Parts: sequence; structure tokens; C-alpha cells
Amino acid sequence: MSSLQVLTKGEPEPGARPTPGGQESGRRARLAAGALKVWSRVEIWVISRVAVIGSLLLLGSMVKVSDQPWDASSGWAAHRFAAFDSGQFLRIAESGYFPGPVRCCSQAFFPGYPLLMRAIAPLLGGHEIWAGMLITLVAGVIAAALLWRLAAEHGGPAAGQVAVAALALNPLSLFMAVVYSEALFLALALAAWLLARRGRWWWAGLAAAGATAVRVNGLFLICALAVMFVIQLYRRRPGVRWYAGASLALPVVPVATYFAWLHSQTGSWTEWNDAEKLGWDRRLAAPWTGLAQGWSDAFLNGRVSIPATADLVAVLVGLAVTVALVVRRRWPEVTYMGLNMVVLVCSTTLTSSARYTLTWIPMYILLAEILARPGRRWLQMLLAAAAIPLLVFFTGAWTLRWFIG
Repeated sequence: MSSLQVLTKGEPEPGARPTPGGQESGRRARLAAGALKVWSRVEIWVISRVAVIGSLLLLGSMVKVSDQPWDASSGWAAHRFAAFDSGQFLRIAESGYFPGPVRCCSQAFFPGYPLLMRAIAPLLGGHEIWAGMLITLVAGVIAAALLWRLAAEHGGPAAGQVAVAALALNPLSLFMAVVYSEALFLALALAAWLLARRGRWWWAGLAAAGATAVRVNGLFLICALAVMFVIQLYRRRPGVRWYAGASLALPVVPVATYFAWLHSQTGSWTEWNDAEKLGWDRRLAAPWTGLAQGWSDAFLNGRVSIPATADLVAVLVGLAVTVALVVRRRWPEVTYMGLNMVVLVCSTTLTSSARYTLTWIPMYILLAEILARPGRRWLQMLLAAAAIPLLVFFTGAWTLRWFIG
């Protein structure tokens, strides 16, 4: 066996004694091989984030937009990554939910992301904006790696690459390169999903608890995991016992704790929902109300609104994905997507629906399975050609501070 084979396989040559130096070389070779393996899975994602961040900085330097800096000492560049809901996260991280006379509507945002920003900020000179960016970028890489693994388990390595590319080229993926909570939620939700698939339910419950601390749609994740658990019990999966279902109580704790804290501060158990109504006029309504309102917003007075059209198209795509999952009898995925769709169409507004697609895990898996089939390269290129200009448009819209959901 050659020396090269010894390094790559980590096996000593016959009759040779392993030396400390040889062991160290083998360890370094394995670490390098592992790093290359991980890089091959997240390469598309990292390149796309560099492109988006570079575009935000370049466009920001070309277009003069007057900002009210949250933290002037954090520098001009930091404020290219904070707009719209970023302000809510920064306010919570810096001053809490009820700073002085301000009583609405930060309550609509769950505390996981801003509290983590507050915890990390001292390591970054006390700048919450940079803390938020660090969380977003690290969580984004983790989410891409986990998405690759989940898609590869369904459709092989090619499906893993397609799933990551689909996430990276999502026209609203710029929100996973700024101070928003989608990247952190997606990383935790994917971790919970993968751990649950492996029957490691207590770890899955902990990961899901992290997800519910970040976004309210973590409740949909709990329901999907519960369906997955019942299926594993029914099929008598080895190592899965009925009492492991108690792990699904863990994700309820952050939600219950947050709602109880809001009640202690305001005296209302409906404070979160009240903030949604007051801040965004988002209320439960009759079925299909959201679709009707989405159509009206997209084509109001004969004018086409690209952001509102994107929200409407996102919901229609989500409904189609849900139907496709029902046909395939993939019930945990149906549960997750179905609950997302019910909340959207039974709402008074579809605002931000396009951004919510970043968290629709089953959509990426299904898309990857379809596009990774032999002979579908042309379809991959066609969808990429359609998505990239939209990603550029929305990145420019963010720079100009145009509302994009």
C-alpha cells in the first residue's frame, strides 16, 4: 500500500508501526477531507451569500438612502443589513419589549433571536446589528448543510445540491443575509426534523424548542413531528418507545413561557395576537379570504405590485406542494405545509408569504426530488434563470428601502 493510500484510508502499511507524527498526519488528512466534504455541500450557499452581501454593500454605496441608524458607532456597512422588521429585533435586543411609552408591536416577534443577539453583542463591541448578522450567517450555513443531508436522504447527493441551490436562489433569500430570524429558525427546524427521522426524539424536542422560541410557526413543526412520531410507533421502529413522545412537550415550553410573560406584563393572554392585529392588520378570517385579498393587493387599480404578486404566487405554490405531498402520502410534510397554508388563506392578508417560503422545508425536498431526476438539467437552468433576476430585484428593493414583505 502506498503512502498516499495510507493517508487517504488511514491504515498503516503492513509491518509498519504507527508513529505519533503519522497519526497526526492521518488526523489532519481526515479533517481536511471532512472539511472538503462539508464545503462541497454548502459551496453554492456560501457563494450566494457573498454575492448578496456584496450587492447590498455595493448598491448601498451607489444609492444614497437616509437611514435612522440604530447604532451609529456600528458603522455605515452594518445598516445596509437592517431595515423593516430588523428594527423590531434590534429594539427588543437593546431595550426589551416595552421601552418607555412604546407598547406595540414588538410583542408579535418571539424572543429567541433578539435574546441571542443580546447575548452575543458584548463579544462584538456591544453592536446588536453585527450580532444579528453573525447569527444569520452561521445559522444559514448550518441550515444549508442540514438541508443537503435531508434532501440527499430522499433523493441522493444530486437532490441535496438542488435543494441547497433552490434555497440560495429563492428570490427572498436575501432575508437570510440580513438581520432577520429566518436563518436561525430554519437551522433549528431542520435539526429537529433530521433528529426525529433518526428516532432521536429527546434531541429533536430540544431543537424544536429552539425553533418555537424563534418563530410562532414552530407550532406547525411540533404538529408535524407528532405525526412523524405516531407513524414511527405504528411501524414499530426499533428504539422508538411511546414515552419518547413526552419530548414533544419541550417545544411547547418556550411558547407557553412567552405568552405567560406577556400576560404578566400586560394582563392579556391575547397580547401576541393583538399585536398582529394592530401592527399588520393580520386576523383570522373566512377560508380563502387571504387569497382574495392577495389578488386585490397584487392587481390593485390595474397596477401590478411585484411584492404582492410574489406573496400570491408563493401561496399558490405552497398549496400545490401540499396537494403533491398528499398524493405521495407524506403525512408529516402534509401537516407542516397544510398548517402553514391554512393560516395564510384564512387570514386578512398574505403580506410576507413569499418570505415565509424560506421556512417551507418540504417544498425544497419535493422540488429537489423532481429536479434531480435524470434529464431535468434543462428545468433546473430554466428555474434558475427565472429566480436570479428576481433575487437581484428584491436585493435592490431592500437597498432602496422599498417594502418587500
